[in-house]
Amino acid sequence: MSPEGKSLMSVTHLFARLFGRLSPKAGFTTLVVCALLVAGLHAPASASAAALSTASPSLLGGTGSTSDSTSTLGQALFRWPVSLRRWRGGGSTTDTTVPTVGVSSPGSNQSFPVGTVRFAGSAADGVGVASVKVSIQRRDDGLWYRSDGTWGSQAWHTASLGSTNSMSTSWWHDWTSTAAGAYTLVAQAVDTSGNTSTTKSVAFNATSGSTSPVQYGVGTMTIDLVDVSRGRSLPTTVYYPAQPGTSGSGAPAAMGRSFPLVVVGHGAQGTGGSAAQLHQFLVKSGYVIAAPTFPSGFQFTSMARDVSFVITEILARSGSSLAPLAGLVDAEHIGYIGT
Repeated sequence: MSPEGKSLMSVTHLFARLFGRLSPKAGFTTLVVCALLVAGLHAPASASAAALSTASPSLLGGTGSTSDSTSTLGQALFRWPVSLRRWRGGGSTTDTTVPTVGVSSPGSNQSFPVGTVRFAGSAADGVGVASVKVSIQRRDDGLWYRSDGTWGSQAWHTASLGSTNSMSTSWWHDWTSTAAGAYTLVAQAVDTSGNTSTTKSVAFNATSGSTSPVQYGVGTMTIDLVDVSRGRSLPTTVYYPAQPGTSGSGAPAAMGRSFPLVVVGHGAQGTGGSAAQLHQFLVKSGYVIAAPTFPSGFQFTSMARDVSFVITEILARSGSSLAPLAGLVDAEHIGYIGT
């Protein structure tokens, strides 16, 4: 008898013994799987794959949706490739763990001038955060802000995510108040399985009248940017608005809004740090400054491409969940000063 025939008899005997000890439903499932595996001995790989991929969910004991995967089970038993169907949903594989959501801005009972404010925070989930939504309530009458600018029943607004479907991400949402008053922000996260977090509520205020300009701290970070396509190394110092009273490398970024980006170009004999006093002055007034050091050999065509590359990289970091630039740059307001 051939080696394949001996393997077939051994495996068939094993499944027969197992079948006799199982319940009718489990035994029938085992018999079906056995038949499909045995068929793999004497059929091309493509035929075995087709037979298994068309097997009924009820036969295989599954109740959920499916996703294809390649199994080495057939290779282990018969040295023959077998494509199996992995069933999801139902049983212990169902994701029932709710995500979590936090709010970093506004702070509790924080006040902002009437106008645009940026709400921000973070969300996490063991599988993946699909979305974060926010709702704004007017506390004096209990009505909720709606996307058409009116107030009425509760409405949810989708926030921007630093990283979609990841296990942790930053989020932010810009909202414009038109009148002074007391408000409540409500945030909720949704994971990729559709589970929703408990809501997080934070009270804040919009104030009218003259207000003193905010004097931001100056945070700094250095990024080694490399444009591989052009072979250009552009070490860049980023100066950003930090929370008042803080400064230096890695200082916590200011909360509550995004800031215009200004790229500063140095002269022929300078570096990205040549105009540090100018950088700090602009940052304290509410600007994010990117100061690259250009490679030697002053070529304006290359510099223009360098500036474009720096802007793209800074915006990418602002759109990520990485501190301190996450959500910090206003992509609609970008400028350049220098040579």
